[in-house]
Amino acid sequence: MAAGRCRPGDDTDRLLAVAADQLLIDGREGPAVVAGYPWFGEWSRDTMTSYEGLVLEIGRAGQGRLLLQRAAASLSEGMLANTTDFGVAEFNTADATLWFLHAVDQHVAVTGDLDLAQRRHEPMPPVSPRLIRPYPLMTEVS
Repeated sequence: MAAGRCRPGDDTDRLLAVAADQLLIDGREGPAVVAGYPWFGEWSRDTMTSYEGLVLEIGRAGQGRLLLQRAAASLSEGMLANTTDFGVAEFNTADATLWFLHAVDQHVAVTGDLDLAQRRHEPMPPVSPRLIRPYPLMTEVS
């Protein structure tokens, strides 16, 4: 849990947590962020850019861990799938992978969950070069 970040006695924090509940849901395959609901489903870029506020700041690290693990499973050639709204993984975002790395870093910094960071190395060793090397090639996607 993000100790000291969300103050349950604070009305503003309580309202923000309720608002976050509208976006961080239990999806078919686990926790999901639906930032464009009802028009869009899960989008990894939206998920990763909002990760700190929707997950860490309100003490939902357990859900966040599962969310990051699911995202990591979609990595292909250094790119994070952006969405599967249309039944197939779409790799149409150049910076979602970088936001993913930032989310993992912040998750570990806040929770001390070093096991999560170590597990990220198993499917993609070593993490940084594998993800960063193809990055210049991805920029034409966006």
